[in-house]
Amino acid sequence: MKHIIKTVLGVLAAAALLATTSAFAQTNSDLWSLSVGGNGTIGVPSHAGATIGAGLGLEVGHKDYIFSPGEFGVRQSIGYSSALQANNQWGFNTKLYQDWRIVRAGNLELDLGGNVGATYGNTPLALTVSPEATARLWLLKNVNTFVRAEYPFQWNSENIRQQRQIPLTAALQFTF
Repeated sequence: MKHIIKTVLGVLAAAALLATTSAFAQTNSDLWSLSVGGNGTIGVPSHAGATIGAGLGLEVGHKDYIFSPGEFGVRQSIGYSSALQANNQWGFNTKLYQDWRIVRAGNLELDLGGNVGATYGNTPLALTVSPEATARLWLLKNVNTFVRAEYPFQWNSENIRQQRQIPLTAALQFTF
């Protein structure tokens, strides 16, 4: 499992590097995107009880083409989580991401990708890596709304383990 995650991280890093190189060579319009949305986390019940969290997020992305049309960028969010029988926590997330369009039918689109980042705040620093899926509905040529689900793994020098939660994001995105 550790080898698989390291391979995924390597592929994401290489894709981001290739995307950066190809993105600066392009001069088309609608290369940038800005998303504003809300996010929430549903935790799997454990010894501390069920967890729930909510927050706000901002995302800036740039279009690229690696294997298929995609987007890379950075996400920043602030959130609050509460667990039964545990302390409430404020946290921040900063993530680098790469997503690829898998299929588009009319105004509907499905993207798959991943992200790597850090969670910090009044909680210990945690590095995470997550596969993700995004369902997008294009409202206008340069405006869409989307829902994204992730499945994060916490990553440290000793191991990689599931976080037993599913972060969800709903947002409005503008391209320019």
